[in-house]
Amino acid sequence: MTAGGTWTLALKVLGTAADLLQVGAVAYAVYALWRARRRLKAYLETLQKTRSARPCALVVSFRGDIRGQVEAYLRDQKLDVPIEAYDRADIPNSQFIPILQELQQIKDRLSSAGVTEVHLFYKGPVTMAMALGALTDNWVPIKVYAFDEGTFKQVVTLEKRLVKGPIP
Repeated sequence: MTAGGTWTLALKVLGTAADLLQVGAVAYAVYALWRARRRLKAYLETLQKTRSARPCALVVSFRGDIRGQVEAYLRDQKLDVPIEAYDRADIPNSQFIPILQELQQIKDRLSSAGVTEVHLFYKGPVTMAMALGALTDNWVPIKVYAFDEGTFKQVVTLEKRLVKGPIP
């Protein structure tokens, strides 16, 4: 074998080794993502079922009171929790900040009462929902419900570890 042939063979072997390393790295990345997804799914399922010591329901509605529907749902689900309701007929632009201040007062009152979890039922414009999300940022776990097919369904639990950082 000539010197050129030896180098060619060596480069082929190195190329094959590099290919195998790449395949291994990709396989490991796929496995790590799959495992993280499984852990996240299990964590979210645990959050959905977990009950804290002092839960309450927060009903926020604009353009139509939903408190009666929420009370019926909670009864059907055997969730015996106090209800804090906020209902407004409309949200004029000039009232956006005062409404947020009123919602902040409700949050402060719930915090003072030692609430450890909130079941949130909301009916209103998306902009106010986003503002409410910012207002409750990094607070207690919030179980968010959506009205779908004639009933409420819990769709997500907003919790600081889920939103702000890595899953344990």
